[in-house]
Amino acid sequence: MLVNREPVPIDGIKLTYFIKQYMDNPKECPAPAGLAPNQSLAVDVVALFTDKILEATEATKASAEVVLEYRMNGELYREVQTPTVRVLDRNAMTWTDDRRAAAFVTAKDPQVLAFSKAVSGLVRDKGPQALPGNLLQAMGIHQALDLYGLSYVVDPKSSYQDFSKQESQVDYLQFPRQTLEFRGGDCDDLSILYTALLESVGIETAFITVPGHIYAAFNLGLTPAEASRALSSTADLIEHDGAIWVPVEITDRRNGFLAAWQTGAREWREGASKNAAALIPIRTAWEEYEPVGLPGDGKAQSLPPDNTIAASFTKETDRFIAREIRPKVVKLESEIRSGGGAPRTFNQLGVLYAQYGKLSEAEAQFNRALASQIYIPALINLGNVYYLRKDYPRAQASYERASKADPRSAVALVNLAKIYREQEKYDLAGSTSDRLAKIDPATAKRYAYLGGGMGDTARANDIESRGETLWQDLD
Repeated sequence: MLVNREPVPIDGIKLTYFIKQYMDNPKECPAPAGLAPNQSLAVDVVALFTDKILEATEATKASAEVVLEYRMNGELYREVQTPTVRVLDRNAMTWTDDRRAAAFVTAKDPQVLAFSKAVSGLVRDKGPQALPGNLLQAMGIHQALDLYGLSYVVDPKSSYQDFSKQESQVDYLQFPRQTLEFRGGDCDDLSILYTALLESVGIETAFITVPGHIYAAFNLGLTPAEASRALSSTADLIEHDGAIWVPVEITDRRNGFLAAWQTGAREWREGASKNAAALIPIRTAWEEYEPVGLPGDGKAQSLPPDNTIAASFTKETDRFIAREIRPKVVKLESEIRSGGGAPRTFNQLGVLYAQYGKLSEAEAQFNRALASQIYIPALINLGNVYYLRKDYPRAQASYERASKADPRSAVALVNLAKIYREQEKYDLAGSTSDRLAKIDPATAKRYAYLGGGMGDTARANDIESRGETLWQDLD
């Protein structure tokens, strides 16, 4: 509070604040240019701290220096005060604004990156093409945290349920690195860790708050229309500002990702029904509360074995796939029974299985479609199954049969050129690509690399295309 008790005005006011232990230089604070006689004004005192303040693991006291300079009647005056300041520990926070928790979401922390990148690399290519990539990575990281031994531990002296009701109370929040080291935390700690891990692999995240609780959500990366097409049900999703979010009750440990998702969705519906649920995007909160990382790299953590993570991820995705495709399978099998087993319906069922990575079931359906006649889409799709299994001779035979039966099938020619190229039969790949150019110039342009040599551009396009499978579910 600045008060001018003099009978004349003062001007040239300059106010600085300095705590020697935690600042490099005094910080100039916003102050009025001058004050009239008997005028008073409250001003903010601000400071720019160094990383040294993040070494405070316990509350402590420090001596500050507040310097006020001003001019009166042309003379320069200087006043100094040295108040004692209480410095809280680095994990301290009040819940006056829930967005503040985003400052603890340190997605660039070396320990966070080491964990997330390792898991993301393991699961990236193991999930079925039909499921959104963000969903698969979030599922993999969740399962890895279970195997890592992460536990939900409520601190009775510092819980979100109590402190969120008393906004002036100082809560204790763990940084992601600390939660990894401790292998446990309460709801805010686990939510901060999970969002940091997902943000570190480029997945947008959010906090969800309901009365007495905070948990996590991530952006599915699909529009509402795309989500409706990609998933059998959208009942457990949240639409917010045109984006689709997956709520995850991260404190629901040891029951798998799907159970945590269902619990999070139920909590959101309960809170939303009372107008008491909020979704706080982390990246929006960062605009006000930037993440502040701990100094140093921290203690390296040992992840669970790769094969254990992969097995847990596969088991959880299989559970989800079974839930997703069951109604579609029932519908197609009913059509098969009522329609007498048309090749087209067998093929559609095979494509459904194939898109979810169930290649054995898909192969059986494609063979059923081919049992009574040569059905071009099923021949191409059967070749795709062999291609994914790296059985290139059988894949080539299927594609060649399809191309012979329908010489103008662009999809058959693309796959045939790819299989020739995979076996380093570049002359055949080139001549097949030339045939494709005469039939379908637009498709030929898209896959122009199939007819060239193995230059850098062709090699890059070749590698990228190996993750793409051209399934045919229509005549």
